[in-house]
Amino acid sequence: MISIIIPVYNTEKYLSECLKSVLSQTYNSFELILVNDGSNDNSEFICKDFQNRDSRIKYIFQENAGANRARENGVKNACGEWIMFVDADDTIEQNALQILIDNSLDVDIVIAELDVRWKSEFYGKMLAKQYTSLLLKRKINPGPVAKLFKRFLFEDNIFDIPKRIILGEDLIMNVRLAENANKVKSIEHSIYHYRQVEESISHRKYWTLFDVKDIYKCLKDSVSEENKEKLKWSLRLSLFYNLKWAIANRIRIRTRIRKFLGKE
Repeated sequence: MISIIIPVYNTEKYLSECLKSVLSQTYNSFELILVNDGSNDNSEFICKDFQNRDSRIKYIFQENAGANRARENGVKNACGEWIMFVDADDTIEQNALQILIDNSLDVDIVIAELDVRWKSEFYGKMLAKQYTSLLLKRKINPGPVAKLFKRFLFEDNIFDIPKRIILGEDLIMNVRLAENANKVKSIEHSIYHYRQVEESISHRKYWTLFDVKDIYKCLKDSVSEENKEKLKWSLRLSLFYNLKWAIANRIRIRTRIRKFLGKE
């Protein structure tokens, strides 16, 4: 069985569409865990309404703690052999679960494609170390979605990420899961529809140099001593990538301020 976990925070505008796409799957052996992260809109009403109509749905409320803690809470309450994450403002293809489970033989993680944002540079089976290297180099989907994870990969430290790290926590989680895995499979199927919402945290917060330092340290600590030497160049490339984004963000902020002040 697959446990699908959806963190929910003030997504009343898109939540029903998301839930309908999950509940209409051609593969039926799943449970749906909705973790309400302290929403103050109508998200709770929508969650409970769907729960009353479908016995496969579990509903959990938590005080606002962020998506990372919501996913952790969902995993703790999951009964499935497999874990899948979906964001509450996105949708998945009707055959998404079937495609993922059909490609899960003899692997611990299955990675599919999103319709936007990212295209992987490698498809097929690989060892977890190769997957970690691709993650750090941003050559494969670094997010939590459009993936299937074996439940046993989620040890206690997976979600133990400093609260100050908001952007970058998904990559850290993926690297830690890869450290616990043996084999991984990347497939070319696009199963996930990502919605770019301007109000989302990823569009409101910009990386600073302090963020880059914290993320790099956390990534380095997440890699085993055995793999640190083998992955040192991948870690450095990850640091370079994050520095580039932090600098670009500073330029964007300055440009927006100048436009607001009428200096451009």
